[in-house]
Amino acid sequence: MASAASKTPRSAREDMARQAAALESQCQKLGLAVGDARTECNRATARAATDGSKAATDAKAAATGAVVRAEAELKAAQDAFQQVKADLSALDEKRASAAEAAKVKAAGEAIRSMIAAAERADKAALEFSISYRSLLDDVQKLYGLVPSGLKEQTFGGGELLGAKALHATALLLLSTSTVVPRPMFAPSPHRETLASLVAYFGKPVLDEAAAAPQSETEWE
Repeated sequence: MASAASKTPRSAREDMARQAAALESQCQKLGLAVGDARTECNRATARAATDGSKAATDAKAAATGAVVRAEAELKAAQDAFQQVKADLSALDEKRASAAEAAKVKAAGEAIRSMIAAAERADKAALEFSISYRSLLDDVQKLYGLVPSGLKEQTFGGGELLGAKALHATALLLLSTSTVVPRPMFAPSPHRETLASLVAYFGKPVLDEAAAAPQSETEWE
């Protein structure tokens, strides 16, 4: 049989609740017994008042003793009942306190996890900011390198490979995190990422560069 020390808090509380219910029932029964004893004592007292015999006096004494014993039993049961109720209340308070502590600990773990996620987001945002500014600078540098015959199909006056197009795609990327609203219309596949945008509109230049002969003479 499991010892009291091995009981779970739930089973211990259930045992205590059953004990409290049993003591409450016992108090009710003993209360009725006290009432009956007092009634009998009143009758014995009345008989002794009209009948001064030793038997009547002894009966009164016995009835009075029965009342005293019944009241003592009732008092003991009531004290035990109140003690169990107090213990039960203390156990419930302890359980509630433990549950609250567990919630606070879980909240603390959630905060620590959020801090870690926020640090990753901060790092990613900083890296994105640095890379994006570098990308804009590179577009300006690229404009001076691209032959005039390829400028229109590459840059399109800024509508193709330019700051405006890069900005629109950057906002699209940010919208996946709900930082900014999603666009009303789905963009073209080549405008879904910055890399695909640069690769798509930079393809004519890449093709031209691949086809250009490697000079064997160093002119500079």
